[in-house]
Amino acid sequence: MINLLEDNQKQQCFTLLPCAVGIVLLILTGLFAIFTHVLLPDMLDLWDFPTLLIYIGICCSLVLLSGKRHKQEIIHFLRKIVVPIGCICPLLGINQFIHQFRDPADIGSFVNQCVLFVLYSLIAYVILVLIEQHLDK
Repeated sequence: MINLLEDNQKQQCFTLLPCAVGIVLLILTGLFAIFTHVLLPDMLDLWDFPTLLIYIGICCSLVLLSGKRHKQEIIHFLRKIVVPIGCICPLLGINQFIHQFRDPADIGSFVNQCVLFVLYSLIAYVILVLIEQHLDK
């Protein structure tokens, strides 16, 4: 009986760790997004790796927060969330863009970033569907 209680306590620690890591990763991704968009707005014109990192960070933190631990559960969960995340992120960026809007020429880079979020999500969706079909065989 004591062994069962100790095992249960250890398992609860292991389930809290991914949740805590997910929250920290989500916070770090948010800070990275703010840093790249506010402090280095010209960086996005030359190199769009930050958008990909923000997208991956949000997806990974949501997987960690979901509690899914098995490969098939994670793939299925990711397949469900990648497209909505790719559509929600540009909508969240509109608020920040409106506050920084000074020059009409900036609209092009913002639209480019929005399209890249959607493109990344569609590419991820196709890859996840293929992986999920392969795992189901």
